[in-house]
Amino acid sequence: MEVDVALDHASVITPQKWDVRRGVALGEEFAGRRLQEPHVKRICVFAGTRRGVRHSYTRAAKALARELLHHNVGLIFGGSTLGLMGVIATQVLEGGGEVSGVVPKQLLHEEAAFQGITELHIVQSLQERKLMMYDLADAFISLPGGLGTLDETLDVVSLLNIGMVAKPVGLLDVRGFYDPLVSFVQLAAAEGFVSPDWSTKFVCDSNAPRLVSRILSLE
Repeated sequence: MEVDVALDHASVITPQKWDVRRGVALGEEFAGRRLQEPHVKRICVFAGTRRGVRHSYTRAAKALARELLHHNVGLIFGGSTLGLMGVIATQVLEGGGEVSGVVPKQLLHEEAAFQGITELHIVQSLQERKLMMYDLADAFISLPGGLGTLDETLDVVSLLNIGMVAKPVGLLDVRGFYDPLVSFVQLAAAEGFVSPDWSTKFVCDSNAPRLVSRILSLE
């Protein structure tokens, strides 16, 4: 079930209520944030506004939602009712879980912003969306998706690789979807463009329960 666009019942947080701290280096933004908390409380799931052509992608999103509920972990996501974003958010919400969305102001209607979730953060740009999701989450998981999902995934993995963020990152590798990305990173490492210990930077698994358990074990 997808929810119509309306902001009446969501806890809306505008950029004025969130200090973006423009001009501060990313290293300072995330300084000291090395998962000292007792456990992972919220996972940011990167997903797109399309469901893809295979039902296995939707099933994977629902399976991941069930795991978040099982472990009492809140969801941070892009705030849309569309695509796999809408699938996982609806599943977590209907299961009584915490759901926080982050939507750029210019995409409120285009991405059909979710109403009725725990928090709806409205920011000014895609870059602010990413920064806020990075700040709110204790870990990250990418579902199969398009260019936006790939951009968010590579961004956080790059920050992880250079030490600007120290939070677990996972790829839900449905039907080998992320095999080409893993192969690319392997090639880049072999050719000396990525650090040799790249494989310790993120977790890749085709099984949602196993992936979440592995992510939680890295805290």
